[in-house]
Amino acid sequence: LKHLVATPSLLTQVAWQEARRAGGMAGARPKAELQAEAFRQASEDSLSDVEEQARLPDELALALEQTVREKRGAIGPVRRKTADADSDDEQVPVRGHGHSQEKPASLVAAMASGLINYLLMFGLCCAYGMIMFDDANARHRALGVKMNICTSWTVGLAVAAFCNIRVAIAGPDLNPVVFIAGFVTEMAKDIAQQLQLEYPVARRLAGASAAGAALEWCTGAHEEAHFAECTEYHEQLRSTVIFAVAMSSAVMGLLFFLSGRFNATKYASYVPTCVMEAFLSCVGFKVFTYALHFCNYDVKQFAPAAMIGVPLYFVKAYHVGNPAIVIPLMLFIPLAIFYVGVYAAGKDLEHETVSEWMFPRMENVEFWAVWEWSIGSPSKINFQAWLKTLPLLAVMLVVVFLDCVLKVLGTENKLPIKVDKNRELQIFGMSNLLTAFSGSSVGYMQLKFNMINAGIMGSIKDRRGGLIYALLSAATWFWSIEHFNFLPRFFLSTLLFFAGAGFVAENLWGSRRYLSIGEWLQIVVILAVFVVSEDLLAAVLVGILLTCVDFILTYARVPCVVETPVRRAELSCVRRAPMVQLTLDHVLNSWLLVVRLKGFIFFASAQTLVAQIREMMEFEARTEVPYYRRLHFVIFDCSVMDGMDASTAKKLRKLKSEASSHGVVLLWTHVGHELELKLRRQELVTADQQTFADTDEALHSVEDHILSYQASIRDRWVGLHPAFEAHRSFAEARTSFEPFADVFLDDTARHGCPWQYCSGVGMKQYSTLLWSPGQTNVGLFLVHSGAVALFREIPDLDSDSPKAWRSPIAVYTQGWFLNRESLLSQPTEYYAVALEDGELVTWSRAQWGQMAREKPRMAFDIAHAVMKQQTDDAEHASRHKQEDFLPEVMHRKIKALRIARALGAFKMYSAFDGEQRPLLPPMPRSLQRSVRMAFATFCDAGPPTVAEVPSLAAGHACGENDGASPLPDSTRLPAESVVDALMFAGVFNVAPSLPPGAEGLSLQDFIALAHEAAMVRLSEAQAAQLTQCFKDFDIDGAGALGITELADTLTSAFSYTIVPEDIEAFLSEWTEQTTKLDVTKFLSLTSRMARILEQDWHLLQGMGEVLYLGSAPEVGPSTRARLTVETLLKAAPALSKREAEEMLWTADWRTGGKRGGRTIEFCDMLCALLQPPLRQLGRLPRNFGDHPVDPMREKCKRSQAFSRTVTESEENGRPVLPSLSMGDGIGGADDYVVVQEQPTPTCRRRLHSFLEDPSSSTAARVFRWVMGALIVGSMVLMVLHPLVAPHTWAKSEAWTYPGESRVWWILEAFFTIAFTVEYVLRVFAANATGKQTALGFIAEPYNICDLLAIVPFYLEFVVSGEASKLYEILRFVRLVRLGRILRFSQFAKRHPLFGPVATVLVVIWLIYLKTNLNDA
Repeated sequence: LKHLVATPSLLTQVAWQEARRAGGMAGARPKAELQAEAFRQASEDSLSDVEEQARLPDELALALEQTVREKRGAIGPVRRKTADADSDDEQVPVRGHGHSQEKPASLVAAMASGLINYLLMFGLCCAYGMIMFDDANARHRALGVKMNICTSWTVGLAVAAFCNIRVAIAGPDLNPVVFIAGFVTEMAKDIAQQLQLEYPVARRLAGASAAGAALEWCTGAHEEAHFAECTEYHEQLRSTVIFAVAMSSAVMGLLFFLSGRFNATKYASYVPTCVMEAFLSCVGFKVFTYALHFCNYDVKQFAPAAMIGVPLYFVKAYHVGNPAIVIPLMLFIPLAIFYVGVYAAGKDLEHETVSEWMFPRMENVEFWAVWEWSIGSPSKINFQAWLKTLPLLAVMLVVVFLDCVLKVLGTENKLPIKVDKNRELQIFGMSNLLTAFSGSSVGYMQLKFNMINAGIMGSIKDRRGGLIYALLSAATWFWSIEHFNFLPRFFLSTLLFFAGAGFVAENLWGSRRYLSIGEWLQIVVILAVFVVSEDLLAAVLVGILLTCVDFILTYARVPCVVETPVRRAELSCVRRAPMVQLTLDHVLNSWLLVVRLKGFIFFASAQTLVAQIREMMEFEARTEVPYYRRLHFVIFDCSVMDGMDASTAKKLRKLKSEASSHGVVLLWTHVGHELELKLRRQELVTADQQTFADTDEALHSVEDHILSYQASIRDRWVGLHPAFEAHRSFAEARTSFEPFADVFLDDTARHGCPWQYCSGVGMKQYSTLLWSPGQTNVGLFLVHSGAVALFREIPDLDSDSPKAWRSPIAVYTQGWFLNRESLLSQPTEYYAVALEDGELVTWSRAQWGQMAREKPRMAFDIAHAVMKQQTDDAEHASRHKQEDFLPEVMHRKIKALRIARALGAFKMYSAFDGEQRPLLPPMPRSLQRSVRMAFATFCDAGPPTVAEVPSLAAGHACGENDGASPLPDSTRLPAESVVDALMFAGVFNVAPSLPPGAEGLSLQDFIALAHEAAMVRLSEAQAAQLTQCFKDFDIDGAGALGITELADTLTSAFSYTIVPEDIEAFLSEWTEQTTKLDVTKFLSLTSRMARILEQDWHLLQGMGEVLYLGSAPEVGPSTRARLTVETLLKAAPALSKREAEEMLWTADWRTGGKRGGRTIEFCDMLCALLQPPLRQLGRLPRNFGDHPVDPMREKCKRSQAFSRTVTESEENGRPVLPSLSMGDGIGGADDYVVVQEQPTPTCRRRLHSFLEDPSSSTAARVFRWVMGALIVGSMVLMVLHPLVAPHTWAKSEAWTYPGESRVWWILEAFFTIAFTVEYVLRVFAANATGKQTALGFIAEPYNICDLLAIVPFYLEFVVSGEASKLYEILRFVRLVRLGRILRFSQFAKRHPLFGPVATVLVVIWLIYLKTNLNDA
């Protein structure tokens, strides 16, 4: 929508055009574009005076430009909802996997998706069954597989049929399976103890040596020796496991259902993020352990499994290729190669060398066996053993519930679907209650499978993929699972690596992006506890304890906001016209919410704030508040905020997503470098346009959006009637030509040419310095184009600190006076710097004195406008107006409309049937002089000299030639300059017609044209009527109206209220006798007044027609004429009812929209039509300041530009910049002091650049690659040592051993010493730039890994004996050093997966080496 198009901040129209071409911004503004093009083409002429002004040094100018560009708040277009977009079922095409748009439903794609998901789930179900029952209970693994297969089809079928997420795939999950495996172990131990059997003490996941030998437990010789006990043990274990699994499914199902029914899902967010991330990281660690265990810790088997499973996860996560092709190829090509190799070697699966690659044969279990072994044998259920699992069941309820909710939220984040979490949980609850009757494990939605299903089908609306998957799983459950026996060990390990890589990459590595260092270290500690204790419950308890301690030490229950957020208008420092500001306040009151955060924000206090903002948005959506009255922008002021925890960031991320769906934009202010990095890490800020250095910049950006919106609404208003469009066109033309429209509000003040008493000055963006504090010889300025900012201070060039510009005190644009103190002869305040290219009108003291003597009324009106702006400026921050308040410009316009209505009663604007208007009254003397001056200014002969000005300005009767002109007779006024010349003379709101083919006008032709344009011809009847009016008020019969008589005439006949004090100035423009006005001059006065107010008459007529009043309405603040929605729709049938209500609401600023967009009064409609246009890019009249001598311009010529004082140093080629003298500026000092060149960078700073910035020099680049090679070499050494020489790897004090052991030690010492030297140097240079301390450098995660990589080597010298083997584990974190390459920006951009892949490999290798250490 046009009115929601983004506009640039800091009021840069040219920059807006450039940004629109570069960024493809929406919206059409053809007039502004044409004016901008004309402005650019004429930039050299327009800015010819720039070189004659004081300029900022280039360094300060570049710093200011960079600051403005960084602070520019071009917020993206706000999506406006329509009736169609409000539907909850609206879904957009799936992105990723190569699908750029929604694919049509395809049965083939659905079948392919169902088959691929089934094969993946079947493999995982087999792995889950083997996880549930360890080696001691391997004979029941088929039962475990069947239980998981049953879950996949029952829950999968229910979810595929009833879930709102149509691509949802549900089935068993690894988290409940891990807990069920714990149930089985606890129950097996207790049953064995009850039967007086000695349960094997070997761990579930034994090392390679333990796994290599067959475990005899109730099998073989052990079973023969204890046949009765073993038989009873297996029967009880089987029945008890089925009962325990059924109970866990029933309890989880009930928890799911009740949580959804009573909206308890919100409590899931109360669990600390670091604890949840740590638990999922522990699950990933355990999954990898199972993967290695399935391969018997044989490198030949788990290495290829890891090389397939881990890349498979990243292929899926980053949507590489079409999953319908990529996933089957990556899984089944290695499987095919395996079988081709086996049969090519002439072997079969029973061969001795092949059997170690296969699992022991698994016999099928019929689907009814579950009920046969549970309901059919209730006496075999050991309730005592089951009670042992209740503590673990309690933890399972919490963890699985959170995991389920997270998977639903993850699906909502990754797919463009709005998810009703409560409804989905109710579906999961009902389906799990069904699985409880079949003794199946817990099941719910699977995020990975959802993404695969959506990617293969290319649609999120097709349920058939999930249904086919469920039916295939059902067929397997009813039929057989013996095809499992054809899957080698590495295949199931591949699937486990695929499943576990997500936990490690996303929860362990990925969490560091949005967690603080302390919170991320909590994850590491919890994971370390789990690695050492191998007890998931202990790890979770430690995590909860750490979180509680951290909460007590860090957080406090204090409000997170300075004051209760209230929607109200807050203004930026940009000064605008009163009418613009008032309507802007009206929209801001509804669109803007400023939240001032304070202190450290934690999840509990943030919950209240988030709920309040969410309630605002949802209330407006629920009560169907029109979009144009809803909240649009929320500004978070962080000036007194200390920080926020991850849970708060998570809530705010969710709020950001919800706000986006409501069309609300979240902005952050007072954001420094560190806070911005944290907000980006927490994904609260994703674009530069969302952060601002202070609140004023954000408000400025928001105001620019609203101004664009109001411009589009104004286009609707002027489109109601041709008279409105004509009135706007003339107003825009005048605003583009001159800045006096809001200065001379009364025509009596414009009698004369204001251009002859002022000068024009150009200014250069980010460079021109108009004045500095304390100057007394600076004149008054009026901004015509561009923008000028006032700063309290500017950066000091002598300082070594960065040249940072602070936010300005105020920014002034077109129509605002600058240096208003000059009228009181006071010194200047602040620093005035140009923010945009533009032009200024300026009055020197000499010019002001001349104007005050010759045109006192003109000088008085300018001074009045200056004082009025001074008052508006002081009241800028607090605008409390009554409902009947109208700005001064509106009172003047109402006065003009009254006069126009009175003139209409004299039929001054009526057409005459076949009658010509023979009488053209003469122009006033001041207008004649202005017309001649305009001709001289714009003619092809150039401007007159100072000596020629008196004769040009001499008073001549219109059309007479009683004075010789100083211009040659051949002088012509170009046709394209006629309109500008007329406006220069003060003739506005006319479109003169030139003779056909005329290329220019002579002076007499132009005077005649101006005469016709400035005066209205009178018919004989009109002249007689006006003459009679004259006689009626000529009380003394003297044939002339005196001051009192003229005032009565204007008031009574024309509703022109004028005080007698102004009559003298009024008469001076028409007659030399300032106390009398004869009938001829009275007719001229009336004719001129009618021409000036002609467009106001048409405007009034148009308003009467729109209001269907039949005639021009009565004019005044108390006019009862009202515009309603029905009347507006009748006048503009093309408008919708909502658009009409929107127009009325935006115009109802006086009552704050209390009328609800149903009706407005006459004055409100008039305000809507008279809204000033957006700033024009017009140019000042050329050379107008040259005919009167301009002392200000002479001062500018003597002033040297700062940029020309920049010289090149012969020593280092750097520019030597001038200092900024406090007396510099327009009319300031002439001399400048050149500062000495900057000091040479210190050794520490050079070392920092060498180590941290590879782009600083060739040597730094070489050093980067050398260190990269050393990192890779240390990684290869770490991997090869335990494989090639395991007998030396596990030994401590290896340097004491001769031969091979010493070689390995020397290599390790070489790499460690190199890394130590590099680490010490980086710590030494950490604080060289002043942005970071040495302690802060050490505390960074990457640098912690660097430290841990070198510490173990030195610990070997301190710790001797076998205990030192425990510290060997610390060596393995050296692989994490690979993540340091991410710090080099070029390498990180090319390898975004380097960090997570390295973390996954670290965990896998850590498990392998830890197992070898334990076996050793």
